Amino acid sequence: MKSWTICFLIAALSLSGLTGIQAQHGTSPKWEYAELYVFNRTSSPGELEERRFTFGKTQVTAPCWDDLAKRLRMDGKDLTELDVINQLGDRGWELVTSTISDYDGFQIKYFYFKKAKR
Repeated sequence: MKSWTICFLIAALSLSGLTGIQAQHGTSPKWEYAELYVFNRTSSPGELEERRFTFGKTQVTAPCWDDLAKRLRMDGKDLTELDVINQLGDRGWELVTSTISDYDGFQIKYFYFKKAKR
């Protein structure tokens, strides 16, 4: 039941954003999409970690959040996962969905974003 409620909420929010952009431009928007991939070894934090942000044909990879933020030219130091996601939002990237999977000492997260093409 909870999963259906969340799916409905995401769909409703996506549609409300869609109608706002349609009203602005008078046409259906064209979207570009991005993926943020996070790999952590939960049994030994700091080892075998990777963060990767992919959009278009560009892929930016780093071992920690600060390095990823620097490579994406973001502001701040000692940044967390949420700091990076918030700064992506400031750049117009809207979080559409995310997944998390745990496998025997490893954790994999995917975050998917969209923004209207200009």
